[in-house]
Amino acid sequence: LLEYNETGWRHFNTIDLPRGDSITCMALTNNHNVLVGTTKGLFLLDNSGKLIEHFTLPNDNNKVTALSVSGNEWWVGIGHSLLLVTKKDKGIQVIEKININSTINELFIDTEENVWIATNNLGLKKITCLRNALSQVNCGKEAAAFSIKKINGYDKLRVGGDGFFSIISSTEENNKISLENNFHTVPTIVWDTCADPTDKSCIWIATDDGLLFSKNNNPPEKFNDKENLITSPNRVRLVRKDEIWLGTIG
Repeated sequence: LLEYNETGWRHFNTIDLPRGDSITCMALTNNHNVLVGTTKGLFLLDNSGKLIEHFTLPNDNNKVTALSVSGNEWWVGIGHSLLLVTKKDKGIQVIEKININSTINELFIDTEENVWIATNNLGLKKITCLRNALSQVNCGKEAAAFSIKKINGYDKLRVGGDGFFSIISSTEENNKISLENNFHTVPTIVWDTCADPTDKSCIWIATDDGLLFSKNNNPPEKFNDKENLITSPNRVRLVRKDEIWLGTIG
């Protein structure tokens, strides 16, 4: 793990990972500790990178694939299940275990505490803030979903997945969500998206085949990289002030 603190990079973690283990996801807790999910379990670090605890998880498959934090509660995607847990003085308490029947690729919690779940073969699912039902969300295609992003200033989400990119409402009932002009077929995997920091009409799309963009919700186009600096696949995007950072393979 590395941390950037506005002046430079430093090594952050002190985890002695088992042989063959690797980090899959991270999340910041409400007291500024760092949750780290790996192929073999769940770790908690303090804000200096010191290991606080390695948690025992109630699952045969301990690969953590997604993490999200809501107050004192942690949502953990593991195997084909979604765990809702809280930290005890020692260890964690499982409040709920939900069978998803698919690997969980991404988790997003909206301002109303609804949990959105990007699955590996069952599309997009949702658990309402009342936590009484797991429902299917119509995002235009029931395929692998990898990215869920909030559109700032609107009750909408951007969803990217295997062969598609769509914009959906985060407040309406599923059967009332209109995908007209909001669903685009993309001949590759969409891993991540972000809004242009200086042009809100433009969305940048990181895909397995390189960098795409969409203006005014038109079908995505390939970015013309005249200097040939960007290689594929592109996996992650990040906006910092007026800059866009792109994770790729050099």
